Amino acid sequence: MPPAINDFFHPRMHRSDGSVHMVEHENVGRDRLYILNHHGIKLLQLRLKNEVEKTDASYCQLKIIFYKIRHALVYRDMPDDPLKINLHDDLELTYHGGRKGDAAPKVHVKAKLCATTCYTTLVDSSLPLDSRLPQPAPIFSLETGYAFNQDRGDTPKKKSHLFTIDYTEPTRIDFYLAGRDMDYRKFMESMFMLNLLWTPDFLIQAKGGVLQSHPIVKPITAFTMGGYSVWARASVSKHCGRPYLQFYNNADYYRKFSNRRMAWQGENGELVWSTLAERLSEVK
Repeated sequence: MPPAINDFFHPRMHRSDGSVHMVEHENVGRDRLYILNHHGIKLLQLRLKNEVEKTDASYCQLKIIFYKIRHALVYRDMPDDPLKINLHDDLELTYHGGRKGDAAPKVHVKAKLCATTCYTTLVDSSLPLDSRLPQPAPIFSLETGYAFNQDRGDTPKKKSHLFTIDYTEPTRIDFYLAGRDMDYRKFMESMFMLNLLWTPDFLIQAKGGVLQSHPIVKPITAFTMGGYSVWARASVSKHCGRPYLQFYNNADYYRKFSNRRMAWQGENGELVWSTLAERLSEVK
């Protein structure tokens, strides 16, 4: 039997009638989002604002504030992937979603007290974070490791969005961003919805672009933030060590997804190898 869409969700998500609460939307606007473990301790904070751009379009600048996370893995489609970056409390991570002169969108880390030129680029040609993005695009991930159960640390004080991981085991959270005015119904009925059922590890060439399907443990949640929506997807993880962040070369994320070679069952029952893009063109 081929997998049903409910199979992507943890049994705790299944209602008595067999249905699953897959997606929810917090439409109240906030300028920050906290990721909390089941004790209410802060693991991550996202702040969002527009880049200063001299164009008709708006582009997102996403600041990623981490708590007790000491490294990030960066997959740049390079032979020496992943690049491991050590983190400490005097550093801050920023995803610049718009171009600056000839520079493409990028993710960088810099010292908080350093001059603006004192930074290290993690991904130097990222996906532009345009406020008109028509569907959620993958931006980065958090592996909670043992931090899922830490009971000491900071709790939110300011009015903000909260995404509490109430699953009491190590968890992975994948983050996506879309334009605020995206058509939700159109998205849910499109092939782009498939991007939310697997982790963004299909972006990692060093791992062969494999699709990873870990059981999702709470509704995928979209948070309205300014002219955008930030999406959080929590799934079961086998990582029990130190928490870490993970970044990808996401500039061409849907081409990477749809041009993976996959095996399909042909009309005569034999396996046929093709890409999702080729299959969709055949359907048309």
